[in-house]
Amino acid sequence: MSRGAFVRCMSQQRFEIYEMTVPGKSTYGSAPTSCVVQKANPAEQPSSMEDLVANAWEAALKRKSIDRDEDFRSLNMNSNRSMQIIRDIWEKTSIELPVNVFFDFPTIRQMAKAILDGNALVASDLIRLRDGDIAMPLYMFPGGGGVLVELVDLVRKLDHPGVIYGIAFSGLDGIGPFYDRFEAEAARALHIMRRVQPSGPHRLIGYSIGGITALETARLFRKEGEEPTFLGLIDTPQNDHSWPLQVWLAFMLRKILRKVRSWRRARRSSARPLPSPVDINPRRRGTQFEYRFRNPNNPNYPYYSPYWVAYHTPKYSRVGENVCRMKGFYTPSQYDGKAYVFASTAGDVSVCDPEQVWPKYLPNAKWIRVPGNHLSMLIGRNAVRLAGAISDCLKQVAPADSTLRHRG
Repeated sequence: MSRGAFVRCMSQQRFEIYEMTVPGKSTYGSAPTSCVVQKANPAEQPSSMEDLVANAWEAALKRKSIDRDEDFRSLNMNSNRSMQIIRDIWEKTSIELPVNVFFDFPTIRQMAKAILDGNALVASDLIRLRDGDIAMPLYMFPGGGGVLVELVDLVRKLDHPGVIYGIAFSGLDGIGPFYDRFEAEAARALHIMRRVQPSGPHRLIGYSIGGITALETARLFRKEGEEPTFLGLIDTPQNDHSWPLQVWLAFMLRKILRKVRSWRRARRSSARPLPSPVDINPRRRGTQFEYRFRNPNNPNYPYYSPYWVAYHTPKYSRVGENVCRMKGFYTPSQYDGKAYVFASTAGDVSVCDPEQVWPKYLPNAKWIRVPGNHLSMLIGRNAVRLAGAISDCLKQVAPADSTLRHRG
């Protein structure tokens, strides 16, 4: 089935249109009459798709050159840099790659080839983050819009013998389905996991908002009579509307005071603010004070989220809009199974401390504090500490892995 017209780009000034089919076969032709092909100086343009991809990687990683067969995991890649590469390629070619394409095609050479044959355009629903024993899989759910690159440091340092998979949100390739409820994402995740592993033991970990997907997937397993062996939530927030009023008021007061201090520092400083990327989507609107009271059915609801940014690529942003709605529609309910909650000591400036809102819904959870804030807990030495805490908890439940546990 045709994927439509895609751009084979030689630079921002010169490009050709070609018809692409998936998987892997293309019919090349001259540009249609509606396409303007501009002549550019050959010295200013990459000579191939591989050069274009290499330029994007080198710009994001601030390197003069990169071995085109070097795995991204060894290049100090992070989620911001990976998203910069996705945006750079999209700006030059109109081809938007799924944000987790790096795991399927982890080198410059492989990514360029996969763009040309069409294989890079489809998002995998299950991504292998690390090899290991296929009889002891661990499933990880990312936060934000589903960028698994943010988990690379943590995954590398986990002491777990099993294979580690990532399950991101649906729709990252623009194909769909598109969900705006965590319950629908959980049903999809359950189906994916059953396809790979028909029976337990099942181990689930969700970072940030991905913790809710993990939680609701675990709830579905229990409804089917199976107790997940391990459920971990890493700094998982709730949406503003779910917070107790006193918690919300105290949080807003602290946020206002931070804003005032920041404004005063800015007035005393002569430093110019860093330039922001050019907006692609609608800008964030209003203030977080209003967000609690807005209706998630409203078309503009996502743009009032404190997490909304306007400069991500269109397909990723569509998923981001759905995630904002998921949070707005979600009503927490009690889960009385065993759970482990790993909360950062410094927290997240956009949400309250998870221990202020989750305990009544997770009465049998074990709370573990780890160093760092919501972002830095996944990086460097903090990632080592977090990985150690998770690994210890996984080992505690390891004796139960030999048998499938059912609810009594």
